[in-house]
Amino acid sequence: MLQWARRSLNIVFEGFGRAHVARIVDPRGNLVETLAPPVAAISPGGSRAPSYSSLRLRRAPYAYAYANGKDPESDHLVATNHGLHLMRLPSGDAELLLAVAGIAALVPQPSIKGAFHSFAHCQFCPSGGRFSFFHRWMQKGYLCWTRMISCDLDGAISTSSLPWTWFRMLHGAMMPCVGIRKCQGVW
Repeated sequence: MLQWARRSLNIVFEGFGRAHVARIVDPRGNLVETLAPPVAAISPGGSRAPSYSSLRLRRAPYAYAYANGKDPESDHLVATNHGLHLMRLPSGDAELLLAVAGIAALVPQPSIKGAFHSFAHCQFCPSGGRFSFFHRWMQKGYLCWTRMISCDLDGAISTSSLPWTWFRMLHGAMMPCVGIRKCQGVW
């Protein structure tokens, strides 16, 4: 995700060499720093950055179109070694905050069973104490559901972020399914 880096004129974006990384460049395009793993968002203070598997997005809905790298768990619908990591900046030290399998099991609904799961689109709140992200799951036939989840920097999830789920059909608009327990398939 292209964004400003740490309250400066520098920008950060995802790149690929031997692996997915985040590249920070100055306004003239000079490389300032390379971070691994890639950065999904940077906190307003510039000290934290969540990251998720770009390799996992290779099989995600076509809008992402990642065609590089190889996900060793591409055949697993619910990854056991992927998740949302929180990186400390500038050191780049990262720790697993939320596992894909744990989020997939959170308030399950019928559409989750037998679906391919991934994370996408992290964004910090202005204070930097919380961020949100999308948990997406895709069924055969390219039906895609999305729920937005909000958590703090320790991984504590806000239960008020769970009642909204969206689904999208291939080339279709996203429509809300209000109340996870009432969302019984495609409307």
